[in-house]
Amino acid sequence: WSYYCEDAHKVKHSISVQMIGVMIGSVVFGQIGDTYGRKTAMLIGLVGCIIFMTASGFAPDLWTFTALRFITNIFNGGQIAVENLPKKDRLWINSIVAWAPNFILFSILAYLTQDWRKLAKYTGILTLPACLLCCFMPESAQFLVRKGKTEEAKKVIQRICRIDGRECDTVVLSEILDKEKNAFETSKKRSKKYTYFHLFSTWTLLKYTIVTSSSYFIASIINYGLLFNMEKLSGSIYLNIVFTGLLRYVLNLIVAFLDFKFMWLGRKKIHMAAWLEVIFAVFTITAFHAFNKEHEYSNVIRWLIVSVVSAIAQVYISNGITTGELFPTCIRTLAYSYAQLQSRLGVVVAPQIFLLSEIWNALPYLVMGILAVTDMLFFHFSLPETKDQPLMEDMPLSKNSMVVSEKTKVDEAQELKELKKSEENV
Repeated sequence: WSYYCEDAHKVKHSISVQMIGVMIGSVVFGQIGDTYGRKTAMLIGLVGCIIFMTASGFAPDLWTFTALRFITNIFNGGQIAVENLPKKDRLWINSIVAWAPNFILFSILAYLTQDWRKLAKYTGILTLPACLLCCFMPESAQFLVRKGKTEEAKKVIQRICRIDGRECDTVVLSEILDKEKNAFETSKKRSKKYTYFHLFSTWTLLKYTIVTSSSYFIASIINYGLLFNMEKLSGSIYLNIVFTGLLRYVLNLIVAFLDFKFMWLGRKKIHMAAWLEVIFAVFTITAFHAFNKEHEYSNVIRWLIVSVVSAIAQVYISNGITTGELFPTCIRTLAYSYAQLQSRLGVVVAPQIFLLSEIWNALPYLVMGILAVTDMLFFHFSLPETKDQPLMEDMPLSKNSMVVSEKTKVDEAQELKELKKSEENV
């Protein structure tokens, strides 16, 4: 469409508008997921992505393209599948089945097509297998139990056991589900529709919500701020993205292996280790710019930025797993979608961060470093370790109301343990 350097700000504005669509989708599909089911929300999202992503390849101008991608990103608002994963396998599965390989595949596809219209159409077509697989995916057993559909939950669990080649003690399973059904019927009289307000309904949930969502926000500012500025790095942009994908995936595999092998390696330790690498890299780049050495060390800066974008994937993975493990089933998808909302808000802000270079060349990287340090400390000292802990089923009791002063960490940990025990056998 003949947009050149002087029109670059229009393209940046287009990216921001597109990302607002993801923010809206995070809210909408969070509510759909908690009301109608995880599978339903995911299937609707995938179908919408296929239709509107493919349609964007036929856009006659930038603003039509922006509108179509805006709608695409509403459907791309996000979904959580942690409930269908065994607790000991959540992190390594999320590490292997991740965005990192897509960095490589997408760069190769972009290089081969050399045309954004073909790229958009092929991307829509490549989503079809995921849509078909989703049709065969069972609904979350925990969601079904929460809705009182214990017979459906029983069939899902039996199916999982058959696929895994494990025996399913139907007597024990029936007893557990009957117990859950009775508990559900008892609580049904006082049940209510959960909304985003409930993420802030107790001091503990308020803290969890602020910490997890702000971590996503900061990670997105740094990650996408660097990705949107990738064209300014030395070397080929295709190769830089491929190298990023390769390094990101290698780190995913290493962390997945270590997480599965060593019980002491929790979500918080992985989160902190990733931020330490990011902090080292961005402050090093800050020093190069502060002393006007950025041209002399352009290749070093290139690899430091590749390492940051690669390492920050572990922040995203840790955030996602921790969010899924912290919040009770009735608001889990709401919590995840709210965190994704903040993540997308960070993506909207990200293109603007390099405007700070007009004030001082090193300022964007200095700000990134300060944000990274803040989140690392905030996350580490505010949240409990969730690895190998059963998922919570019920909301905290009314005694945790925000009118009561915040409990000590010991009391909070004990309360978390008690709230989780009803789900341990399921």
